[in-house]
Amino acid sequence: MQKERRRETPLTIRYPHGAGIDVGKKELYVAVAEDAATANVRTFGTYTIALKQLSSWLRDCGGPQVAMEATGVYWIPVYEIMERAGFEVRLVDSRATKRPDGRKTDVLDCQWIRQLMSLGLFSGAYRTPNAYAEAPSPTPRN
Repeated sequence: MQKERRRETPLTIRYPHGAGIDVGKKELYVAVAEDAATANVRTFGTYTIALKQLSSWLRDCGGPQVAMEATGVYWIPVYEIMERAGFEVRLVDSRATKRPDGRKTDVLDCQWIRQLMSLGLFSGAYRTPNAYAEAPSPTPRN
């Protein structure tokens, strides 16, 4: 008996202008496609003004899809601002972004996340819609 061979399907680029964000406490490392910007990896701060600059830069680079690693609680403001700006945001588990060669730097991580995103290999984690996630405002007592 001969073993049945599996057909290998070639990986195709599904999101050529998808971006990858490595989220940290004080800095975000962001990678876009090589043809999207002169410097395709940039660093941004984590304050609101920096996140809005990031959003503007990503819009200029032309990619509506963004993937980011879920790191502690630091991803929440990034996610919310990107979502409000109209990006299709995929929140991914850090286990899904682990590099096979074991090398780890912030620049390599954001480039790896971008590469996996461009191939369509991230489904994204479930996130409760904002209408349910927002805390109700307190009712005044008389």
